[in-house]
Order: sequence, then C-alpha cells, then structure tokens
Amino acid sequence: GYFVGAELLPEGFRLAAFDLNMRQVAALTRQVEDYRCIGGALAEGIEETVESLEGGTRRLKGICIGVPGVIEKGTG
Repeated sequence: GYFVGAELLPEGFRLAAFDLNMRQVAALTRQVEDYRCIGGALAEGIEETVESLEGGTRRLKGICIGVPGVIEKGTG
C-alpha cells in the first residue's frame, strides 16, 4: 500500500508518495499562480501521483495534507 503526503507552500504545494516501509516512491512539486485554485490543482496533483503508482487507487491507504502555518489570503 501507499499513502500520499501533501505540504501546502506559499507558492504552491509539494507531494510525496510513500510505501508502508516509509520509502519515497514518487514526488511532485507544483507552483500555483492563483491560490484560489489550490484545491483543484492539489486534487489533480494527487490524482497524477497516485496513477503513477503500481496498483493506483486500489493500493492507496490515505492522504495527509499539511499546512505549516497560517497563510494570509492577501499576501499569500
């Protein structure tokens, strides 16, 4: 099985997929120009990452999304 971790960043997000032995098996970083579009871009990135894994969604065990702090809407 696999799980995907996503970290929201001021300029976009970073994704990584790990197997159950904590070995990183995929990674993706995306910049997002308009932060109002982060949800859709993040969903697409997760889908792309999971599709690249052997067994795809069938072996996906979970997704974790982390936000390291408060992000001010006006300043990003």
